[in-house]
Parts: sequence; C-alpha cells; structure tokens
Amino acid sequence: MKRQSREINVFSMSALDLFASALGAIILVMIILFPYYLNVSPIDPSDLYDQLQIAEKKNKDLEEQNKELEKQAKATYLLITLSWNSSPDIDLYVRDPNGNLFNYSRHNRVEAGASARPHFPNSAAELSEDATRGPASEIWVTPKAETGKYEVYYHYYTNGSTPVVLQGRIFHSNGIDKLPPVTLRGRANAPGLHAATIHVNDEGDVRVDSHL
Repeated sequence: MKRQSREINVFSMSALDLFASALGAIILVMIILFPYYLNVSPIDPSDLYDQLQIAEKKNKDLEEQNKELEKQAKATYLLITLSWNSSPDIDLYVRDPNGNLFNYSRHNRVEAGASARPHFPNSAAELSEDATRGPASEIWVTPKAETGKYEVYYHYYTNGSTPVVLQGRIFHSNGIDKLPPVTLRGRANAPGLHAATIHVNDEGDVRVDSHL
C-alpha cells in the first residue's frame, strides 16, 4: 500500500501567511479609526435646505442677468435729423416716453469743461446739434431707445414769414425713415408742427407714423 505524502507546499503556506497578515493589518486600521467614525456629525436637514435656497437664488440671479442681456441685445438706437435750406432759425423738439421734452434750451448736453448738469440725468439722449441760422441741420440722438412713443416736432423760431422747406429723417436699427418734406411760413407756438410719432416696442422694432 502506497504511503500518503505528508509534505507541505512552501509556496502555498507563504501565500496564506501573506493574506492573513494583510487581513490583520486591515482589521487593526479599522480598530484605530473606529472612534473617528463615531465623531462624524450627521447631516442637518436645515443645512441642506439653506444650500438649496442659495442655489435657487443664484439660478434666479442668472436668469435675471440673461433677461437683461437679451433686452440689451434687442435695444435700438434712434437718431433724428432735421435739415432746411434757407436762413430762418428752425428748432427740433423731441418728447421721449418719459415726457422729457428736448429742445435748444433743454438739450441734455454737458459741454467739455462746463459745470452744468444734464437737463435729464436719467436719459442718455441729447440734442447734439443746434443751429441758429440756416441752411443747417439739427440732430437728436439716443444710443439706446426705451420702449414707448417718441414725438417729433418742427418749430419755426425766427420772427417773420420767410418760407422754409424742412426735411426730417429718422435712423434706427431697422433702417431709415424719410419724412415727407414740409414748408413752414412763419413763427408758431412751441413745440410747433407735430411731424411724427416713433413707436419702439419691447423687441427693439421701430415704427414711424408721419403726421405730415
């Protein structure tokens, strides 16, 4: 009868020792760190709620900023010119949606070195060119037109009855509107002849209604 082998494989025993040592090391580390696990504070639901509120506020602020950027992108400029070909003094009047009436005395310009304040501090518009004798042109401009109606007037300022032919043009993001020529023959009460109404909508589109 053949005797069974009682030899123990050295490699197998070494591997077993290695695994046992590794397991023992892991258990030892867990025992050492166990008190720290007990000291971890549970998550407070109120903290989560506060963080959620902060995130929602940031999201709302971003939405408002996006709306403002969209509004700025849709904004249009307005530039109104009035030209004439003879000597009388003609004035351009423009009333904006806020009721500000721009003219030669309330032009909203701040001259270089001048201490005077703008006539309409909340408006970027101005009567940038004012002439006192023709042939000449007057110009009213705003870099960003507010939504609403703008009223345009021609005023014959000079005493007398010299006829003068007036030509108005309105420039904006959608193009140019040329108003029909009109002849004035004498001084009238300010603001004078109602030449046009300009409509600016929320999308920045412009429509011009001529009254000539």
